[in-house]
Amino acid sequence: MLQDFALFPHMTAAGDVIAVMGDLPARERAAEAERLLQLVHLGDLGHRRPADLSGGQKRRVALARALARRPEVLLLVEPFSAVDRATRERLHEELIGLRAQLSIPVVLVTHDIGEAQVLADRMVVIERGKIVAAGCTAAVMSDPVALRQLGLCEIAAMLSARVAAQEADGTARLETAGGPIWLPRLDAAPGQRHRVRILAHGAILSRAQPEELSAQNILTGRVVTVTPGEGPGVLVRVAVGEDEIMARITCRACEMLALKPGEPVHAILKTMSVAHGHVAQQTDTGIASP
Repeated sequence: MLQDFALFPHMTAAGDVIAVMGDLPARERAAEAERLLQLVHLGDLGHRRPADLSGGQKRRVALARALARRPEVLLLVEPFSAVDRATRERLHEELIGLRAQLSIPVVLVTHDIGEAQVLADRMVVIERGKIVAAGCTAAVMSDPVALRQLGLCEIAAMLSARVAAQEADGTARLETAGGPIWLPRLDAAPGQRHRVRILAHGAILSRAQPEELSAQNILTGRVVTVTPGEGPGVLVRVAVGEDEIMARITCRACEMLALKPGEPVHAILKTMSVAHGHVAQQTDTGIASP
């Protein structure tokens, strides 16, 4: 699936999908195209041409057409570029759901580190044609060599959460292994699982239980590692249940708090450092190459 879609302007969405089914008997092609369009949530738009589709809808047609070739591997090249944030997040959710229905690996090529974290089980970081880091997403995002290539502002970790309630003040309360956190209201029912992306530069650490703060998102965990950087900062990995989050703090702060592996710690999260992404069951391995 290419970044520019490459849809035929004179064909309908269904026609575009059918056009690549050369190995399928003609009598079966229309039904298969309809099935694939249903799979990407375009079942009622098969009659429309590209000029009558939104950017997100065109991407779904391109995805259906890629699947129509019955590939052994699905390759997505910058598939969510040039769409607004709301559309991009919705497409992320749909792709996660789609992966649970596919029996093939999905390879995603992207420069968006947040997107890679939300979608990929494994990551490969490539710089000037050479692999500088590879492994599970959590490991790569805590690899000092990889982080130098990704940029310090992009360092983040994923935390599992479950929607507990939609509060009257317009926020959603999520339960995590380290305690409750609050986000702007989510389009999700209580009980639904989410992954929360936490930026390392937005986490503040405390050895004592914080009290009387405006920040409401406070997680309890335990220090896993303390990795010095090339400058005055260190990267602290904190275990929160079975997950880990990261905090980038100064060496001075680390020494003042006497942070060592195994020590209990509280992470105070700035609201703007937290983002969310819907989680569906994932059965196949995806690889992201930022």
